[in-house]
Amino acid sequence: MQHGRQGRLHPAVGKARRELARALTNLLGEGAIKGTGRARRGSTVSQQGAETEKPLVLVACSGGPDSLALACIAAHFARRSDVRVGAVVVDHGLQADSAEVAASTAETLTNLGLHPVLTERVQVPQGSMGPEMAARTARYGAFERAVQHTGARAVLLGHTLDDQAETVLLGLGRGSGTRSLAGMPPVRIENGVTYLRPFLALRRADMLNICEAEGVAPGTTPPTLTRRSCARAFGTLSYRSCKSI
Repeated sequence: MQHGRQGRLHPAVGKARRELARALTNLLGEGAIKGTGRARRGSTVSQQGAETEKPLVLVACSGGPDSLALACIAAHFARRSDVRVGAVVVDHGLQADSAEVAASTAETLTNLGLHPVLTERVQVPQGSMGPEMAARTARYGAFERAVQHTGARAVLLGHTLDDQAETVLLGLGRGSGTRSLAGMPPVRIENGVTYLRPFLALRRADMLNICEAEGVAPGTTPPTLTRRSCARAFGTLSYRSCKSI
């Protein structure tokens, strides 16, 4: 996977930068992302020491288009502002090639300039909570450990407007009523960890455009029974029926 930025700025890239800048400013304060406007091309030993004192955020990246686009946009601010950007890659071990996918994703993130890049393989327990919730529990546990290990201020999640719509539909399908209309919040604190969703105003197509503009090739995930696949079938199937397929 190659990384490159040349030619005119794609509108999706510009919008994504503005949305992430707003989220980081709300988290860290006005001065954190001003920077110099130029990419840093090297540093002295004293400058390297100063780098470690800058606030760190972690991108949760699966290698798919949404999270990889987020990593590309976050890398822009890592190069040009007073924010350090790392990443955490979670290997759920649910596919035969999951370790290779995680390693390839980590390599791409490193090539983007993110540091540190943490990879953790988790065990997804089987039980009454269902596979999606079990995977989420394991994944967020890995995020919490990554924050504890690095001292990161927040974890960035790549959810989009499409994910938001699907969340609302599934909530209504579960019978959650008007509570479902709130959807996913842009900022959430869970078990002491701050999660930011800066791209809730962008579409999934924007993520693909960002990846193309930035010269990175997102990975593909084998079709599985997820919230998203259930939501796409919502017009003809209830969530309960979808779970039973």
